[in-house]
Order: sequence, then C-alpha cells, then structure tokens
Amino acid sequence: MTWVGRTFRASYKFVLFIFYVTAYLSISYLGRLYFRSERKRREFHARTVTFVVSRGCKMLNIRRRYINVPSAEKSFLLVGNHLGFLDILVLASLRPTLFVTSMEMRETPLLGLLCEMGGCLFVERRNRLRILTEMEEIRSALKDGFSVALYPEGTSGDGSRVLPFKKSLLMAAAETGVPIKAMVINYRKINGEPMDHRWRDYVCWYGDLAFLPAIWRLFQLKSIDVDLSFHDEIHLTPDHDRRKVAALVQGIIEMHYDPIPFPEGEAIKPAGKIKESN
Repeated sequence: MTWVGRTFRASYKFVLFIFYVTAYLSISYLGRLYFRSERKRREFHARTVTFVVSRGCKMLNIRRRYINVPSAEKSFLLVGNHLGFLDILVLASLRPTLFVTSMEMRETPLLGLLCEMGGCLFVERRNRLRILTEMEEIRSALKDGFSVALYPEGTSGDGSRVLPFKKSLLMAAAETGVPIKAMVINYRKINGEPMDHRWRDYVCWYGDLAFLPAIWRLFQLKSIDVDLSFHDEIHLTPDHDRRKVAALVQGIIEMHYDPIPFPEGEAIKPAGKIKESN
C-alpha cells in the first residue's frame, strides 16, 4: 500500500473516530445529567462504552477472539497485561466493565474526559496515603456487581515481556466475595501478517509517543487480529500476602502471553511514561 493509500485510510478512519467520540461524549453527558445514583450512572456509562466501542472495533477492523469467556452473571476483578489503549477497546467491547486508571490520565486533555465519561475509577499513584480510599472505591464497585479491570504493570509496555506488577490494588478483591480473574491479550496478526517487531509500534503505546500520533498510526492499518483469553480465578482473603498474590497472577499471565518477536541482537526499548491504566 502506498503512502497515499495509507493516508487516505487513516483520514477516513479519523473522521469516523471524531464522529464516535462526539456521539459517545454526548450520550454520556446526558446520562450523567439524568442519573443521580452513582451506581446507575456507572452502569449507564459502562454500557455506553461497550455500545460505542464495539462499533469502533468494527470500524478499525479489529477481529477479536475471546477464549474461556467467564460468565456474564458474575463480577470479577479482571487483571491483565497491558500494551496500549487497544487492550481497553478489546475488553470493553466484550461486556460493560469499569476500568482503573490514573489521576494523570484524568488530567490529560481529551483522554481524561473520555475516561471520566466512561465511569473510570481513578487512582493517585503520586500519593501513597490515598491507597486505602482507592481500594475501598474499587471494592465498592465490585460489591455493586461491576466487573473492574486492573492493569497492575502500571504502564503500557513494548510487548517484549510482562512488566513487574504493582501489588496493593490487587487486594481490593478481598472481603468482597469477588474473585480475581487473570486475562491475557495477544496480538496475532496485523494486515494479515503474523505479529512481529515490525508492527509493534502500531499496537503498543509506550515511551514518549503522544496519543494523536499513536492513533494516526493505528488508523493506517487494514486489520488487527487479537486474542483475549481468560484464565484462573483467585479468591482472596485479607490474610493473603499481596506479594504472593501478585507473583501468582503475574505467573499465570506470563505463562499465556506470547512476547512480540524481535530480531536477534536488536536492542529492545524499555517501556516509558505511563500511558494508560495502572
């Protein structure tokens, strides 16, 4: 495909993106005005995200395969690896879910508004004193019957490995009766070709790349094939050691994650600034 063809495709998708974002924000804002109950408001926001994002995935030709999908009748603390904003689209298009993200994201122009209107739960990584309050907010959402998605790497990576987990928020599931459910995202094909280092920067959002250049690169693609698989349930009590819990969940995810292949001898860039959920 020529540069002209890629630019035309990206421009067309960008126009549709603006349409979807405008519709999403308009619907979400009306729901915010109408629903007074926080629970009802969050439910409305989560369902709106699923409705809009599922259509956005079709626009982007994201061919999703879901493996071992858990019952929609149960709620979970969904814990997975994180490569970029596409991970969120793939999960949100499956079913309504609340996402844990950072206060830095809330302060980011446009992205902060999208997160807030999606019913996200915000955490302040820059202030450890708030961790108990934030855990209680996650716990409250789980008790209300919501599934909550947490990406404990604290940053989106470059696909070479699963990064070390931050431990504290994993314990939010304790005393709720809601289990942790491990999930793993693997990008399999781009434009019909097997996933490798050439396509890494089209689906992974890491380092210092800004949001708009990242989505422009994404919009140039013809198709994306991705697997989202679900694995072991882990039931917690307050007596569990958070380090052992984090090691157990990370081990499950690493077992089922296929790192993006890199040519032998190529230096793999480390993940940079935090871009998404933590």
